[in-house]
Amino acid sequence: MTAAAGTPGDFAGLAGRRVDTWLIVWLVMAVFVTACMFPAYVGKLDWLMALPKEWLPPIDEHLNYLMREIFVPVFKPVFRALAFVLELLMVNLRDLLQWLPWPVIVVATTIMAHAAAGWRLALFTCLSLLYMVVVGYWDESMVTLALVGISIPLSASIGLFLGLWGARSARARRVLGPVLDVMQTVPTFAYLTPLILLLGYGPVVGLIASAIFAIPPMVRNVMVSVAGVPINIVESGDMAGCTRRQLTWWVQVPAAMPGIMLGLNQCVMAALSMVIIASIIGGLADIGWEVLSAAITH
Repeated sequence: MTAAAGTPGDFAGLAGRRVDTWLIVWLVMAVFVTACMFPAYVGKLDWLMALPKEWLPPIDEHLNYLMREIFVPVFKPVFRALAFVLELLMVNLRDLLQWLPWPVIVVATTIMAHAAAGWRLALFTCLSLLYMVVVGYWDESMVTLALVGISIPLSASIGLFLGLWGARSARARRVLGPVLDVMQTVPTFAYLTPLILLLGYGPVVGLIASAIFAIPPMVRNVMVSVAGVPINIVESGDMAGCTRRQLTWWVQVPAAMPGIMLGLNQCVMAALSMVIIASIIGGLADIGWEVLSAAITH
């Protein structure tokens, strides 16, 4: 009798349960796709398989007009000035690295590696640099080091400030999320063409391309790390009388430093992965150019 008494209540609960809205949407989509595929494969409606060219709006003509008549004339001087500054920094750094004797660079980097992470990293750094000396690619490796030596600080600094902005504001996170997804998923050559139009052909285009590819991991790690700082640490800073700037740089950033360093590590790896692509349009005799030349030759 207990089971019989509970049965009406169970049916009432099932009848009162709301149907998932997304289930209805996906069912409608499935019916729509099936309805489109059947006449398309039968051959009754060819436009379902390939849209006629006369139906296509002239989007490319409008984009070309905007780039040629408005965007490039207005922003080209600004980007050319930026390119001049970045190229000057990179060329001077390259000349400095190539001017220094190779034992000085090997010893200095080995000491810095030992100070950063102990003798294992120091040994690996020393052997890696000695390998570049032995195989005869020392000058090329210094050119690559100059390229990443400018692009990595640029990416890390921009990523740090954007990440702090996103950690503070939920609205900023909603804006930065899609932008970062586009920066990481759009093929590099898709934005190399407008960069060449604005910056001209040269090593700065590869530097900017490397920076664009390396910024998103830094931004994401900074946002997650700073936003994840325990509330008791933030409240301790507030009770100590910290201003907003002091709370950010003296409390939140030091507490989130492990995550920020992880973002910096990913930023470095992303910048190094762009060396080959940067060599295609960079015009520098670096390691990427040697790899590209060997690939073309063989």
